[in-house]
Amino acid sequence: MEGYPTLSEPELRRLLAEATQPAEDTQVLLAAHTAQLAGHDLRLDGHDAVLATHNARIGGVESSSSNHSGRIAALEEDSVDYGQRLTAAEQSLQSQLTDIQALQANEHATVVTDEVGFAAAIQQDRPILFKGVVNIAGQHNITRPTHLRCLPESAVVFSNPTWWLNLGAPLTMVDCRWFGVSSDQGYALNIGGTQRMGTDATLRISGGCFKTMGSAIVMTGGPSSPLGPRTWIRDVEMEDIGSSSYMGLGLEGAITLAWHLGMTVIEGLRSLNSHGNPIYMAESGEPGVHSLGEPGVIRGCVLKNYVRNGIETFTAASVGITDNKLYGGSGGFTNTAGPGGIGISMAGSNSSCIGNLVESAYEVAIECYTRWNLVMGNTIKTLTSDISDARAAVGLSVDNCFDSLITGNNFLNILHLLHPRYSTRVVNSKRISLIGNNYRNVSYGCLVDTGCEEITFKGNDMIVGTGVGANPSLVNRGYGSLSDVKQFVLLNTLRAGASLPGLTPTQLQEMFYWHNATGGYYDFTSGSIIAGSPGLGFGNVSQNLAT
Repeated sequence: MEGYPTLSEPELRRLLAEATQPAEDTQVLLAAHTAQLAGHDLRLDGHDAVLATHNARIGGVESSSSNHSGRIAALEEDSVDYGQRLTAAEQSLQSQLTDIQALQANEHATVVTDEVGFAAAIQQDRPILFKGVVNIAGQHNITRPTHLRCLPESAVVFSNPTWWLNLGAPLTMVDCRWFGVSSDQGYALNIGGTQRMGTDATLRISGGCFKTMGSAIVMTGGPSSPLGPRTWIRDVEMEDIGSSSYMGLGLEGAITLAWHLGMTVIEGLRSLNSHGNPIYMAESGEPGVHSLGEPGVIRGCVLKNYVRNGIETFTAASVGITDNKLYGGSGGFTNTAGPGGIGISMAGSNSSCIGNLVESAYEVAIECYTRWNLVMGNTIKTLTSDISDARAAVGLSVDNCFDSLITGNNFLNILHLLHPRYSTRVVNSKRISLIGNNYRNVSYGCLVDTGCEEITFKGNDMIVGTGVGANPSLVNRGYGSLSDVKQFVLLNTLRAGASLPGLTPTQLQEMFYWHNATGGYYDFTSGSIIAGSPGLGFGNVSQNLAT
């Protein structure tokens, strides 16, 4: 070919060999890479195993994470609750600190060291701080909203034989310590006058004490008396209030509040040695009858050694008496009927007596009058009097009461002595339900006295015994009726205690007893009701167990 040299055969072979040699080397190298790739496959399999392990661990972590999520959610809920409580506590603390700081600052408070200074201070619009022992001999009128506080180690001693402060305007007292000179005379606060205590009409007492005086806080009047204040009394101590020679207002109560009360709360009162009632609340709470018709609360009080009644709500409606503890009513009060001494006297309608402890009451532990009342979850333990049959000691007295429920109460160690003691006594009452109460070591569970109709005694549990040295003529019984009209005695259980051994089946049956009064009685021997006066009805008495 033109332009190209002609190659010989040997030259052509040489050029061909040179051209093919790199391809062969590349084949060798490729083979080597393939071998390395196979090694990587092996290593990849190992990584797959490691990956599977990691997946398993991730699954466990996810499961643990789910559990932790539930716990975290619960903790978050608790945190919200604690946060709210902490916020409320902080707000309360801040409010108290602000109040204290304001009171202790000279520009906001007047420091009082004597009676002249006090008389001037109540004419000002500043809080009043008592410093040291301040002696008061005269009477003073509160005519404008007033705030009183005792500095630490300070007190007020008043010697007026009647009252010290007359409240005609709202009053707040914090940590005030009031001392009289004798339990025969005088009281600290009088609530009265010709008009209500201003538009606010409040009395707030927190902390502090009232000691050695005829009474402490008194509001009395009548149907035309002024409207009383809304009252809060919290965490106050009272001691040596009233005496046998002080037969005035202190006879009714250390705290006496009556007629047209606003909302009234008495909480955390601690009373020791009160000749009259530590708490007397009357003539209030009934809408349309007592103008305001506002309720009352008596809660968490501890009352020891009271002579008349511990708590009395005489015709005071809509009162809740809850979680109080009363010890050692001593009697000593005498009226036309004889000595008295009642733990809690609930004598107003639409009221409740719940969760109280009454121990060693003199004559009656709890008394329930009028209608629409609830007596629930109380503990009544031991009675101290041994008075005549006509005024037998009673754990729970239901008298002239209608449409009320008595349930879940505990009666302990109420035993006959010379005269009878009844755990429960119902008289002149209608539509009363006594359900699910417990009677332990009692001589007589429930007596339904005369004048009763539609009494239900159901599901009560009793252990009946007799007291040491008890009059042998006294009858021990679980239930007895002197009315027998429309009564229902069902599903009760009774066991004879160790002090009543060897009772016959008939004697055990007679632990549930119907007297032949106005309606007839149940004959346990024949299992039939024997008729008395016709047409009165008997209800049902059955399915009771006595062992």
